[in-house]
Order: sequence, then structure tokens, then C-alpha cells
Amino acid sequence: TVSTEAVMDIVKSGTCGENLTWTLDSQGVLTISGTGKMEDYTSNGGPWYSSSDSIKSVVIKKGVTTIGKHAFIYCASLENITIPEGVTSIGRSAFESCTRLKEITIPEGVTSIGTCAFYYCIEMKEIALPQSLLSIGDQAFYNVPGPSSIDLPEGLTTIGYYAFTS
Repeated sequence: TVSTEAVMDIVKSGTCGENLTWTLDSQGVLTISGTGKMEDYTSNGGPWYSSSDSIKSVVIKKGVTTIGKHAFIYCASLENITIPEGVTSIGRSAFESCTRLKEITIPEGVTSIGTCAFYYCIEMKEIALPQSLLSIGDQAFYNVPGPSSIDLPEGLTTIGYYAFTS
């Protein structure tokens, strides 16, 4: 059972895939849950875009298999992301210009990171790449000051142009 207090805390909600739903609470936590692929979006971002300035945290629940293109673009207040095992790809510009994002742990199972996925995440200091990663798109971590070194997975076959340029 869900308490009335918890239900009242949700300020917006909707769908973001055939079997995925999202909720945004009054604390700025955007939660994606369900099963399957997240939809891809245009450069205007996901269905929560009108509230992007209030999103401080993104929690993607187990069952989600992809992070859609442009899903969280320009979420300038976003400070942390939880990505579960089971996600296999992070789409183009998914977290582009999330300027307050400080670190990202990409779980085992992710095989591709799209072009500009973390472009201009200027506060990011920690990047942990999974051994399952096969490709990193062009400018994926462009203008990300990040750590002085990054451990690249042994099976990585493609690193796009300017993938780690700052």
C-alpha cells in the first residue's frame, strides 16, 4: 500500500516508453520505472523537460534497458544519477549539459555510450566505465574535465572523435 503522503509528494508523472513510467517528486527526484526501452527524444528532452531546472536526482529502476536520446539534456540542476544493471545503452546527448553532475558510475552490461552523452558536464570529476563497454561515441565526454586518467575496458572497440576532449 502507498501512503497518502507519498502520493501527494508526486508533482508530475507520465510515460517514457511502452512499459515505462516516470514520476517527479517535490524534492526534485525523477524516478523511471517499469520494463524495457526508454523512448528517444528530440533536442528538447524528455517529457519532464518543462521541469528540468528542478530535477536534482534521477533514479532509474531495475528493468529499464536503455536510456533514450536527449532524455535528460539541459537538466542543469541534476547532481546524481542511479543507473541499474540491465541498462545496455546510453543514448546520444542523454545527459548533455547537466552542468552540476559530479560523477557517473556506468554499470556492467552497458555496451554503448552515444555521441555527446555527457557533453559539457563540466563538474564531472569521476567516470567509471564498465568492462562490458564496446563503444564510446564522438564527443561523449567532451568538455568534461574529469579525472586525470580513465581505465578503458579491454573489449572496447570504438572510441569516437574527441570522446574525452576538455
